[in-house]
Amino acid sequence: MATWLKGVGMDSPAYYYGGLALLIAALIYGLVVARRAWEEAHEDLEPASLDELLEDLKQAKADGELDDGEFARVRAELGKHSPPAEPRKDRLH
Repeated sequence: MATWLKGVGMDSPAYYYGGLALLIAALIYGLVVARRAWEEAHEDLEPASLDELLEDLKQAKADGELDDGEFARVRAELGKHSPPAEPRKDRLH
């Protein structure tokens, strides 16, 4: 065993292996936390749909946070940015 360990009172292999076990446990814990953080950061989140946004606006209007004019303006603005509706199959030639 290293002579410097004897100088600091750690001449027992139990200190060495105990510290090594703690170091390995901390490393494994750190890897698990890092992986979870990476997965959360790269999670594919779907944007809110038009129906979800309108539901929130209707709730805000019901709670008195939006007046009728502001609700109509925001609803019209959302309608501009909504994806075009898919053509109905019965109208295709």
